[in-house]
Amino acid sequence: MSGRRPPYSPAGSTADGAPPEAIEGRTEAIVMLDSPATDRKCVQYEEKVEASSPVGELADDGGKEAVMNQVEDLLDFKISGRAVGVFLVKSDAGKAIVWPGLGDVRYMDGWTKRKNDYGDRRSEERCLREGMIVRVRGVPGKLPQMMSEMTTEAEDLPGDLLKTLETRKDLADLACYWPRKDSPFSVEEEGAELDAGDEETGPIAHFILAGVAFLLAATLMFCAYRRIL
Repeated sequence: MSGRRPPYSPAGSTADGAPPEAIEGRTEAIVMLDSPATDRKCVQYEEKVEASSPVGELADDGGKEAVMNQVEDLLDFKISGRAVGVFLVKSDAGKAIVWPGLGDVRYMDGWTKRKNDYGDRRSEERCLREGMIVRVRGVPGKLPQMMSEMTTEAEDLPGDLLKTLETRKDLADLACYWPRKDSPFSVEEEGAELDAGDEETGPIAHFILAGVAFLLAATLMFCAYRRIL
């Protein structure tokens, strides 16, 4: 990518016959996911898990534990975080496939925490829901290239999601965005509505803003008139 940040283009559009390096649109599920801690429907989630081994977990067949294992029983350990999900970004111009890695998504919501019934496991997760507006920056590539990396780096992706990517013909020619070596990559969640002037909601947003401005002006004029009287 060049040193200058390119402007965002609608997902699925082309610039000089090639997919742009910066796209925006709404998220759409390829396969809808259920987040493990909060059971929320989403297109992608990140998860961090902290857990401790219950006493006796590391005992041998005779019910005895080595001294080192007894110490490990009492120490908390953290399971490294993971990012799960591949989804579409769509606009009136078309669609693109996005596969973020851990830490690549800038979420609007913070972490949601959950503990299990025994108190020895705590999960934190955050989700990207369907229909949210996102802005993606990265070097676009082809689906076969992305899939080749998935087979070695995406152990947590659900099998039905991988199978869908392999078999859905309408996905075969879409531009794909994912973290690539030596290339900047980011996904930013913008919310449920586009900015005023954007493709999907610009005229509506302008109308609403004009109405709010009119009401504020009328209120101020009324207050000023009351003071004069």
